[in-house]
Amino acid sequence: MNELSDEEFPCLIIIDFNLPTENGLAMLIKLKSKNRLDNVPKVIYSGYLSTSDQEKCLQAGAVSCMQKSVSLDEVRIDVMSMLALSNCKTDKI
Repeated sequence: MNELSDEEFPCLIIIDFNLPTENGLAMLIKLKSKNRLDNVPKVIYSGYLSTSDQEKCLQAGAVSCMQKSVSLDEVRIDVMSMLALSNCKTDKI
């Protein structure tokens, strides 16, 4: 992962659990090594996630696990709530 400028710095990271080359849990573990990203909320987004996988993701640093089957309104509300918690400017969203 390349270094990001303050202007490019994320307020929230949404990770699909079923990534093509590795799963979301592996990505969470990689992100944990990036100290600068410690305070950035990370959300796992998946079509299906077992209870065991959810627990592992939460232990690895995810603040939430969302099912893809939720409505877009629910996703928007969850994302806005997490952005508010991270003190992110939401005027560009």
